[in-house]
Amino acid sequence: MSTKNYLTHKVTDTPPTFSDVGDEYYSPKTNILYKKVVYDGTNVAWSQIVSTGADGNITLTSNSISFLANNKYPIYFGSTTRPNTSNNIYVGINTSGYIDGYGGPHQGTNIVTSAYTPEANVSIYFQPRGWGGILTSVPNPTYKGTSGGDGHPGGFRGQMSVDLQLARFTGSSVASGQYSALLGGYDSKASGQASASIGGNTNAVSGTNAVAIGGQNHYVDSTGSVILGGNYAYSRGVKFYNVLTNSGIAYGSAGQNTGYAQGGIMSFATSTTSATPKLLLVDGSVVNTTVGSRNMLILPNNSLFQFKGTMVATVTGSAANAAWTFEGAITRAATAASTTLLGIPTISVINIDSVALTNGWYFTITTDTTNGGLQLTVKGDATNTIRWYCKLETAEVTF
Repeated sequence: MSTKNYLTHKVTDTPPTFSDVGDEYYSPKTNILYKKVVYDGTNVAWSQIVSTGADGNITLTSNSISFLANNKYPIYFGSTTRPNTSNNIYVGINTSGYIDGYGGPHQGTNIVTSAYTPEANVSIYFQPRGWGGILTSVPNPTYKGTSGGDGHPGGFRGQMSVDLQLARFTGSSVASGQYSALLGGYDSKASGQASASIGGNTNAVSGTNAVAIGGQNHYVDSTGSVILGGNYAYSRGVKFYNVLTNSGIAYGSAGQNTGYAQGGIMSFATSTTSATPKLLLVDGSVVNTTVGSRNMLILPNNSLFQFKGTMVATVTGSAANAAWTFEGAITRAATAASTTLLGIPTISVINIDSVALTNGWYFTITTDTTNGGLQLTVKGDATNTIRWYCKLETAEVTF
């Protein structure tokens, strides 16, 4: 006749002397349930399983915890205590599997101290592992969603990206660029490195370090460019272009042909140490007309731009100064070669001192008929290191 060992459950405030793996004991003194388990494959120990506080809260303790929710009741994590010695408090769950209730260099470890005091203000953190990001759904590129955009999970996200967009109509409307971010809104995409779309909808941000803030149907395809509010704005591949959108009236539809009616602001800066004329470019390098990296104002075909700006020049220590304002209009027909100024731009002198006047400081406004854009060229002198800055504003209409 065979014998069989049965698991036992005891009520005691001290661990039972004789016990087997799987046995349990409950301590009325501490209100904690313990179970004898095997960990690391060989070691046997009593492990705290669950404790119930006087307020009815249940605490689970284990190397990992899984929840199966029935979509009826929410699950949350929180803390009301902290070590006395800590000033920076974080409560959260990181991907190492630990619960971290301590700040600073102890992140990812369990801190055990003898004294805890209540903490009124506690932060919550989410810590991805390695190149992982933060997102609100598990990517599923094959899921098609519905016509209502019911929280389509979307395709794979970029390394260390943050995707907090809850609704999308297509799988590509995600933060797919490395370090990119989608914060709220719906059906937008951030595919450029370190790009972002904040609020709004159907914005496409593909430029590096570019951003769309609010609005809808924007297309930000160039490095460092920004589009604010409105709709149907387009950075036209021009670097560091701050686009001012229209009031909501668009002449066209969404896509790369946006930008039918908008304004823009560009900034140029350079320095000269000779009397050789120097072309102003937003990044100070040689002319670059690659889409997304254009460093001068390039017009699209069949467009009219009115422009105005301010130009200032000074020598370090304010030994010499000059300042001008200017205004004009430029148009481009079906080709870059058709780019032309309408009339002669107006240049007004705000101030030019004797050094600048004697040494022949000036700037010119011309067209670039090879690339189809506006050229601003400055000239200094060989005896001074001159710093130049220009703010250019545009009003743009295209077909």
